[in-house]
Amino acid sequence: MINQENNTRAFDAIASSTIDLWPDSWVWRQPANSALKIAWEKDLQVNLDSLDSKDLSLTFWWRNNYHPNEGRIKVSLKYNDHEMMALVPTYYHPGFYFNHNQGAFGQPADGIIPQDDSWHHLALTYDSYQYLLRLYVDGEEKKSFPYVWMADEEQPNGLEIKTELAGSEIDDLGVWEGIMTANKVKEIYLNSK
Repeated sequence: MINQENNTRAFDAIASSTIDLWPDSWVWRQPANSALKIAWEKDLQVNLDSLDSKDLSLTFWWRNNYHPNEGRIKVSLKYNDHEMMALVPTYYHPGFYFNHNQGAFGQPADGIIPQDDSWHHLALTYDSYQYLLRLYVDGEEKKSFPYVWMADEEQPNGLEIKTELAGSEIDDLGVWEGIMTANKVKEIYLNSK
């Protein structure tokens, strides 16, 4: 609910929580599809019902609208104040957080995320059977790392989108209980272009 005329806040209910958005938070990704513009120091936090799965997937479309400079956000599934599974899309050091650990999917020369101002579909999945954390970009697996999952009492209960550098936009954010296969990631990418 956005009231453009008097520049009031917009509120959107998700899982019994409220997201506080400002009217200028919206941009157009396609003619009939708006996306969220992430602004500096306007982080979003949502309380979630505790996720009831050891297998989790996080998907979204991301665009660096600060190109050729680096735009960067952190999209996190959190347990209280701890990043349990997070993706930090960036040209230079695409990063992640997992089970109290932090790492990078690559170095600047790796080109894991294309250096442009186009929309890119990103997916971060965790397979508890194989103990693999995987990154997909535009429907293709780019990197995977072995990690052991968190303790039973630490399933994510919150979502946070935080600005790390200016200039990012996000669309079609999905949090999935269960492992998203490579075929499913590809299907979502192709069907939401």
